[in-house]
Amino acid sequence: MNEPCTAQRSWLRALSAAAAAAFVVAALALSAKSLATARESSPTVFVEPPVSQVQAGEAVTVEVSVRDVVDLMAFQFTLDHDPAILQFAGVSVGPFLGSTGRNVRPIGPVTESGSVSFGATSFPGAPGPSGGGVLAEVRYDAVAPGESPIALRRVLLSDSHNTPITDTARIDGLVIVSPAVSTWLLHMPFASLP
Repeated sequence: MNEPCTAQRSWLRALSAAAAAAFVVAALALSAKSLATARESSPTVFVEPPVSQVQAGEAVTVEVSVRDVVDLMAFQFTLDHDPAILQFAGVSVGPFLGSTGRNVRPIGPVTESGSVSFGATSFPGAPGPSGGGVLAEVRYDAVAPGESPIALRRVLLSDSHNTPITDTARIDGLVIVSPAVSTWLLHMPFASLP
């Protein structure tokens, strides 16, 4: 009579081991799928705010930001603008690239009529930042009324293994410049109505 109980116990142990192995395999598959999904979400580089409004003669700053990036080591981009509306005034590295304590070195800017190219790299130490944040702040002077697209092109990102981060989406911006309001109009006396 002891023999069937031993057989049942052996069968139960085998079943428990098989269930545990199936659980481990399922958990590993789920982890691999989650990791693949995380890596499949493409980063986006975008101009913020999407639309800026200023008057002619004023300065405007736009940010070039990133979201959904993993282990960023370096970036580069070119921004196009209408030189009849905006004049490039300067660019600086934003806080995101150095946010994990890595040393950051800007590359550029290189300017041509209607465009500016800029980038930055970071040096080893901590891992590169993941998530999102401001890559650069770009300043323009509004020189005439009109609308100027702020168009991103040649966007390049790489991780801390110097591997290109591919399939990066881009979202452009727009600056609307209205005519300057003359202050003398504000001080004109209004005639009384009869």
